[in-house]
Amino acid sequence: MVGSSRGRVRVRYPQDRRAGDYGVAGSGADEDLLCAAYSSNSWKRLSAALNSVKKFARDSGIVLSWPLCSETVIKYVSWALKKASLSPNTVKVYLSDICLYHKLKGLDSSACCSFTVRTMLKGAVNLNSYSVNTKPRKVVVT
Repeated sequence: MVGSSRGRVRVRYPQDRRAGDYGVAGSGADEDLLCAAYSSNSWKRLSAALNSVKKFARDSGIVLSWPLCSETVIKYVSWALKKASLSPNTVKVYLSDICLYHKLKGLDSSACCSFTVRTMLKGAVNLNSYSVNTKPRKVVVT
């Protein structure tokens, strides 16, 4: 922790996770600096995103290679929305974390934010809001 309890920010390092656990420490950066850049919840969310991608690869029989290509990201988004039944917002957050993972490893992350991926997510949001708005309302008659 850095600082005292009077008006200073406390920095908590993840106890169970280190940047090296994600394969980013070997990029020439200091592991402690990478860990301090993100909160422990950010590292946990990154772990959840990577686990989701690994589950997609296992379910789809795809061998993952980094950086992920556009085709793999598009298939992941489709799988996450349809088969894993993740919400569009969850998929957006996971894609953001996958993009971060690419950047921390010094890899090209453009596949995570391609036009096709953004359009698929927009369509999922539109379909999701349509289904929410079309639920019957209860009318109270007094």
